[in-house]
Amino acid sequence: MLAPATIICTVLKGLENILKAGFAECKAQGLAINQYAQLIDEAGGRDVIDQLQEHEAPDVNALAARVSMSCFITMKEQVEAEHLKAAATAAAWDAAAARGPATVTL
Repeated sequence: MLAPATIICTVLKGLENILKAGFAECKAQGLAINQYAQLIDEAGGRDVIDQLQEHEAPDVNALAARVSMSCFITMKEQVEAEHLKAAATAAAWDAAAARGPATVTL
């Protein structure tokens, strides 16, 4: 029989691979949010991963920290970057509208 820590590490590695595939999909399709990370987060999985960082087995807490930092922090940063990009675009449109219509001299 496998030790519980071994089983937990196997599950974490599987989740990490799923999340990496989601990021590759995001990049390929130009999406802002990793749908797999969002589903795991909505199901409470991110909270469990965060709790596993306090696990007594060093392998488990190190792997949980790696998954949390590499997969969920990146998702948060991606979302924040998209919001900043949208705000900058909106500000540029507002500035252009305030200048009035552009004129072209031929």
